[in-house]
Amino acid sequence: QKGEEAKDLFLQGQVAKAEREYGQALSMLDEAKKPGLSVSEPALKVQMLCNRALCLMKLKKWSEAERDCNEALEIDPLKVVGIRRRG
Repeated sequence: QKGEEAKDLFLQGQVAKAEREYGQALSMLDEAKKPGLSVSEPALKVQMLCNRALCLMKLKKWSEAERDCNEALEIDPLKVVGIRRRG
């Protein structure tokens, strides 16, 4: 849900708001990993990290974008988007 909102904001050119929404979506995914809650799909987290990295790049927050790409690549080392966006 939050991921879709973030995507819509990004497509509307509201990059800073999209970045915040992706952050909230990632926090929700992390919460789902706590005991007693369902475990989230790793692929979804990778997608959200790569999308937030794109937002961060557009906002010229290079080190934060690199951090998200590195985290995505730790989960899925073959994720081409993460490699490409990391540079």
